[in-house]
Amino acid sequence: MRIRLKSPHGNAIVSLSETNERVETVFKDVIAPNNAELFKDQTVVAIKSGFPPKPIDLQAKLGDVIQNGDQLILELAGQTAADPTTPQSKQKKVATETEQLVNKLEIPSISIPDIDQYLILRNIPDDNSCMFNAIAYALGKPFDYSQDLRLVVSNEISQDPITYNEIILGRSNDNYCSWISKKDSWGGAIELGILLKTLNLRINCIDIELGNFIKFEDESSNPTNFINLIYSGVHYDLLVTNPTLSVDHKDKSSDLGKWSIDFEPVINQYSNKLLKLLQLRNYTTNTTTFRVRCLQCYQVLVGETGASKHANDTGHYNFGEVDK
Repeated sequence: MRIRLKSPHGNAIVSLSETNERVETVFKDVIAPNNAELFKDQTVVAIKSGFPPKPIDLQAKLGDVIQNGDQLILELAGQTAADPTTPQSKQKKVATETEQLVNKLEIPSISIPDIDQYLILRNIPDDNSCMFNAIAYALGKPFDYSQDLRLVVSNEISQDPITYNEIILGRSNDNYCSWISKKDSWGGAIELGILLKTLNLRINCIDIELGNFIKFEDESSNPTNFINLIYSGVHYDLLVTNPTLSVDHKDKSSDLGKWSIDFEPVINQYSNKLLKLLQLRNYTTNTTTFRVRCLQCYQVLVGETGASKHANDTGHYNFGEVDK
């Protein structure tokens, strides 16, 4: 079995013969020791595969969840793997203290001295509803509110078949309404255009690859609030402000993701600085030129459009990037 690995430190193609061991065991005992440059003494906290990337079960047998040719994206914790010669009680204490420090250092964020706040990127789950979930989070709503947002979009499109015709939608009006109502259908510019009118918001979509701000708004409604979405090529995250830099659930309850237009100059100034940091971390995917292979029928597809169409036509959702 040959698999392709991507980590924050680089890429590698790895050959494996043992597939009956747990994923976590194989990575810890086989892959990490032989590919030190990918791990830099950091431990694996999540492994994602498919398109869009989704976490795989680290406790499952490798052969049950990973196939030959898969591309795997590694998410690493900042702490150094514990020394097996250190007493267990001391290992736990050191890991806990280190993890707290890492949380402060590795959360994508930037300080805004003007308002004594941090501007923080909040990761939204990779579940095909990321755009809707990001907007729900910004509004202070739970993620299941995203289904209400889908209903708003579906109703607007169904009531205006002239504006939202087959040419604009790429499919019939009825078919699109049915499709966008499903929780695994991706939202984009059409949905943003509808929601900003309903919510009376300006939505700034920050494209990491292009390095620019794409402003969505209904100028006739003169919105008084705005939100900033981060778009990495295949995924939406959200920017928030918080006086505390933390990923603790209690601290995150103070997140503010919808701001008055009056604060837009300073928020966008620091959003642009955070954008440059994300570019340095290569927090992006080129959705137009990247090639993926369907791992169910092995067809090679180009870009997000090709992968999406193939998924809709065939029901195949397991993709891996093609080596260049």
